[in-house]
Amino acid sequence: MTDRSDSNCGPRYGQACRVATGWPSRSGVSSRPCRRPNSSRRLGCCGTGRLRPGGCPAARRAVRAAPSSARTACRPSSCATTTAPSPTLPFRPIQVVHAGPVRFVRFRCRIAPIGRAFPAAGRRGADAPDPQAPVASPTVTVLPKAELHLHIEGTLEPEMVFELARRNDVALPYRDIDDLRARYRFADLQSFLDIYYANMAVLRTTRDFHDLAAAYLRRCPEQGVRHAEIFFDPQAHLARGVPMSAVVEGLSGAIGEFPEVSAKLILCFLRDQSADSAEETLRRAEPHLDDIVGVGLDSAEIGHPPSKFATVFAAARKLGLEPVAHAGEEGPPAYVREALDVLGVRRVDHGIRAMEDPDLVARLRRERVPLTVCPLSNVRLGCVPDIAHHPLPAMLAEGLNVSVHSDDPAYFGGYVTANLAALRLSEDQLRLLAANSFESSFVTAQARERYLAEVRAWRP
Repeated sequence: MTDRSDSNCGPRYGQACRVATGWPSRSGVSSRPCRRPNSSRRLGCCGTGRLRPGGCPAARRAVRAAPSSARTACRPSSCATTTAPSPTLPFRPIQVVHAGPVRFVRFRCRIAPIGRAFPAAGRRGADAPDPQAPVASPTVTVLPKAELHLHIEGTLEPEMVFELARRNDVALPYRDIDDLRARYRFADLQSFLDIYYANMAVLRTTRDFHDLAAAYLRRCPEQGVRHAEIFFDPQAHLARGVPMSAVVEGLSGAIGEFPEVSAKLILCFLRDQSADSAEETLRRAEPHLDDIVGVGLDSAEIGHPPSKFATVFAAARKLGLEPVAHAGEEGPPAYVREALDVLGVRRVDHGIRAMEDPDLVARLRRERVPLTVCPLSNVRLGCVPDIAHHPLPAMLAEGLNVSVHSDDPAYFGGYVTANLAALRLSEDQLRLLAANSFESSFVTAQARERYLAEVRAWRP
């Protein structure tokens, strides 16, 4: 658990800012000068039990920013094990300990669950990792995981948009990269799709699709992604005169160059286009099925129920393709039921609105239906008001087979590690999500067991 809150705490404040180490002493716990940058923060406790700032400027800011209820939280009778009473503190006290006549509150910027006491100080194991405590993002990065909900066109970073535009002599309606980034403020799914499809205009050749996939796959090791099942939208490219062969051969060619990452392609149908168009797309993809593991359903959900595509999904299943579908992102829980009952999907992408239907939740739990959830996407598109209100913790509590993914990371603020880190999950939760991602993938049984062994061996 790393504190990145204030780099000024170190030698400059080493005499004033002290850290409770958890080592035994005659006073119950010893303290030592803060000689390291980014160390724990200290708030002293005056005789009345009110928190007062010590020498660290971050601690002073924390107290000034806290409401009065938080500043009176330290009580002499409960100082041995306490946690922050208020989520408004920028740093949350993880432990209050006695060190002689002065009481110290240890601060770290990685937030702990409110209301749960941490181990008391005074013994050697006080700083041992807690499997229920939030895990820092550098540790999340090395957690082995599968990425099952990733649109390759959604990894088109602004820099690559301009690079490919120059390569293919495509005029862009943006002044520069900053102007493009400034437009990444979306009111809903459709407002995102408008700019998403506009940027696709720069993808023209086999080389373009190769470079796009290669850029994503190059990121996978640093994200801890061991296996990826990558969505692509051929209809959006066919409509611009790009042949299916250019799309599939470019993507699959890049996959072959990164043997350290297992990857497969899933062809998605655009649900805001006709069922006939979807069927024609499947026919044009048949010569390339050796490179495609499944079919999916994406794009604007409202007004386009899964049942609209029953025929093409039946045809895809006969061809041996694994069926998945977006449902319950903006659409109602009924769309999740249709995806399961009419399309026969093996996985539901998103599915967060299923939580509105208790009977559906019970079915998802009973049948262990995989749900691939994308928290940052849900926030950026207004499906949930903010990350604190995301339903994923509730989905885990319901025992659902949920895993976390990045959707369209170039547009939504981060790849899979950023999505996991935003949720401030515990070690046990992270391990469960990672295991679920491999359990829900279309890898062989042998490969699945190998990946699950990596998850079991992972330690934060």
